[in-house]
Amino acid sequence: MRSDGLLDPKIIDSAVSTLLDRHPEAAVCAIGPDGLMVEMPGTVHVGRHRVIRARSALNLVIAGDRVVVINAWERARAVGASRAPVRLASDPTRPVVVHVIDARRSHGVYLGVVVDAVGEDATVFDPHTPSVAPRFARKSKSVLEVTAEMLRAREQVLARLAETVPVGVLQIDAMGRVVYTNNRLHEILGCPRAATLDEQLSTVSDHHRVVARTAFEAVLRDGVDDDIDVVIRPAWADGSPYDSTDETVVRQCTLSLRALTDDDGDVTGVIVCVEDITDSTARRDGLHLRATFDVLTRCHNRESTMTALEAMLAGAMDGSSPAVILVDLHRFKDLNDGHGHDAGDEFLGVVARRLHGAVREDDVVGRIGGDQFLVICPGIATSAEAVRTAIRVGETLGHEIQLKNRRVGSQASIGVAWSSGSEIDADALVARADAAMHESKRRGAGRPVLFTPSLPDAPSRDAQ
Repeated sequence: MRSDGLLDPKIIDSAVSTLLDRHPEAAVCAIGPDGLMVEMPGTVHVGRHRVIRARSALNLVIAGDRVVVINAWERARAVGASRAPVRLASDPTRPVVVHVIDARRSHGVYLGVVVDAVGEDATVFDPHTPSVAPRFARKSKSVLEVTAEMLRAREQVLARLAETVPVGVLQIDAMGRVVYTNNRLHEILGCPRAATLDEQLSTVSDHHRVVARTAFEAVLRDGVDDDIDVVIRPAWADGSPYDSTDETVVRQCTLSLRALTDDDGDVTGVIVCVEDITDSTARRDGLHLRATFDVLTRCHNRESTMTALEAMLAGAMDGSSPAVILVDLHRFKDLNDGHGHDAGDEFLGVVARRLHGAVREDDVVGRIGGDQFLVICPGIATSAEAVRTAIRVGETLGHEIQLKNRRVGSQASIGVAWSSGSEIDADALVARADAAMHESKRRGAGRPVLFTPSLPDAPSRDAQ
């Protein structure tokens, strides 16, 4: 070491010669005091070794190793020489070592020597270079120093930001190795940080794990972003067994996959935002239920019943058409007035359950009025088949109903209308059933009546 703090030129020349002799494949470059590459001085004898031409060493390595290069540069400025294992951007599978040597005394530049990691000797400088104390930092900062500070500041901002967002964040590299996760991710997944993508997604249900793996492979291969929905079954950190029958712990999540690319557009990894949509899905499903079903009886409400009938009429096949059965309960108002609305509500609930038990699984039972129900029967081949279903409905409603505090009688007027393959809309078909129901009420026997054009007060054919 010289008194001016620079390595002795003989040591520099000996070290560089040793590196180049031991590594015929080595490439070299000259670096200015600002960290940018410059022309190789004529005083450096590179022989047949390739001279690297780039803006800086940062352009030579993969994005994940740029901080390593910056640290090597700062160490070379501090103690005169350094080495750093890195991966080249041009060939990430090939491990190399970058040596940075302060050769300003003999050549006016820093020298960079890139050698293969296999067979590389980390003690090239040891026989010649005694332990030296770091030099005092210079007042003016180089480009690499400024870049390093900017990178560290950006990483800190991103890390802090990732911990404040209400979604899980996961980053993987091109090999599927986990690079970064935030705390929220582990809260959602119910498992700690893992080394690989497959391990990190171990709590995703089996079927959705296959879907997720396929999506990740496509993003890494094609660079096309994707959003997928998955089901998470968390594994608890305390080791307690997971109860697969407890649906309250199952989480529904959206994974938003975004490709990460380098300057050349090559995919280097994937960043994923994991959003827990369990509560919002439950709210949406709740809204759908309230918009579709009658809360009291759990039958379809009027709007959804008519919508279902329109769809069945539009999709009816030749020889098989929907029929409707309109049920009007007797003396329901008297029950409400005499025993209170609670008794009336209880009565309606029993009627609804009996209706569901009397019809087929794919029939639709709707409550279309205070004391009126409409049963839609798709795929009815004949009017006689529709009447048979209506008779079953009448029989099941003809028995007394046991409420909490009393038994009450139950009877209904029932009208039947079959579309018979003709072009008719939902309102017109229900109007026919209504005419038949009024005839059933007029006869007073509580037996179903099938609509025919000859019924009293029935709409004429032209009106239909």
